[in-house]
Amino acid sequence: MKFLFPQSTSHHTHVSVSKATSTLTRTNPTSPRATTSPAATQHTQKPRIPTSNFTLNNIELHAKPPSNSPKNTIQNQQQRSEHKLKSRTFTLKKISALNVLALHPAHPETNNLTLNNPTIKPHIRQNMPNPLETEIAGLQLRNPTILAAGILGLTTTTLQEAINHGAGAVVTKSISQKPRTGYNNPTIAQIDNYSLLNAMGLPNPGANYFAQEIRELKKQHLHAPVIASVIGFTPHEYTQTAQILAKAGADAIELNISCPHVKKTGSEIGQNPNLVSKVVKQVKNTIKKPVIVKLTPNVTDIVEIAKAAVQAGADAVTAINTLRAMTIDTETHKPILANKIGGLSGQAIKPIAIRCVYEIHEAVNVPIIGCGGITTHQDAVEFMLAGATAIQIGTAIATQGLNIFKTINKGINTYLHKKNLGSVKQIIGLSHHN
Repeated sequence: MKFLFPQSTSHHTHVSVSKATSTLTRTNPTSPRATTSPAATQHTQKPRIPTSNFTLNNIELHAKPPSNSPKNTIQNQQQRSEHKLKSRTFTLKKISALNVLALHPAHPETNNLTLNNPTIKPHIRQNMPNPLETEIAGLQLRNPTILAAGILGLTTTTLQEAINHGAGAVVTKSISQKPRTGYNNPTIAQIDNYSLLNAMGLPNPGANYFAQEIRELKKQHLHAPVIASVIGFTPHEYTQTAQILAKAGADAIELNISCPHVKKTGSEIGQNPNLVSKVVKQVKNTIKKPVIVKLTPNVTDIVEIAKAAVQAGADAVTAINTLRAMTIDTETHKPILANKIGGLSGQAIKPIAIRCVYEIHEAVNVPIIGCGGITTHQDAVEFMLAGATAIQIGTAIATQGLNIFKTINKGINTYLHKKNLGSVKQIIGLSHHN
């Protein structure tokens, strides 16, 4: 791979990256012999050049001086007779766990050789570390953004579209053992530009039917985990539904014990530590896939519920689901939603979600998926600073479309670069260290 950068002299310098030796090689193309001599290639692991330092963007690359050992005498004589080096090899140095190719101080824009740089050849890009990569309960995510449950998660096509637009993982709509029709309209009310109130009633085709959608999606080999959201009215229903979807190919199960607008399930289970423990234990004893528990904020102490879930075997938790809320039409004097009460989502609940993630991070030792009001990469970073390993995006898709995944990932990558950090993992829970 070669990059051409202007120098202070009248000619140019080529910089090449060797995959085999992980080194940078700079050669002068105007020289009659721009290749390294056979003798020099025998010692590529110990390059021998005059001592010099290059400080680029606060990164020093030190060139090693020539060795005077007897076995290098022939090469030293050859270099002196030629009066100048025809090839210089600089070992690529890892700085703060971040692989940076610092090449030209006068053109800093050329130094951003990240995974997103189209000039990097595919085989080189594959061997570079992905700063956005993260892990949740053994699931490898190419980036920390996840499609939240209930948003476009009912068909193979919509789930595939979310992945194609950059989602690191997807969560399906909440699926029950038997089909549900949900509530009558109106089921959604827009509160402001960034917040929604909904009471859908958990409509879904049932576990056996939806298992076919998961099988079809897994055939696409999209390299993103598929997490099945499960709802039930008893521990037995949670267990049976989770078993069906896990067998169909779901990479993990997210237990919805937090829906605020359906009676005898959701938050009515998630508000009781004993019921939470019972549901999690039965599911964990039935399936081998990771189990994630989605927590409700409609409790006195969310940490108590998180602890109960983790002690029962939960591999991770998602915080938070929607807040129980209502809106009334001032003209008709009636609640707007047919169910009257719904769940509030979007930017209005973000400060509450941040607080929940922060408190849970201090109390349990499992990955946390942050959810609630994420619309920008700054929101995503804030959740991770509070302790989230990954984040879910839902309501913002309604206003910004599926491109929000790429937008947020690009913003997080830029943030890491500005902070001179090599991995998104380095900011998880960072606010607790201050």
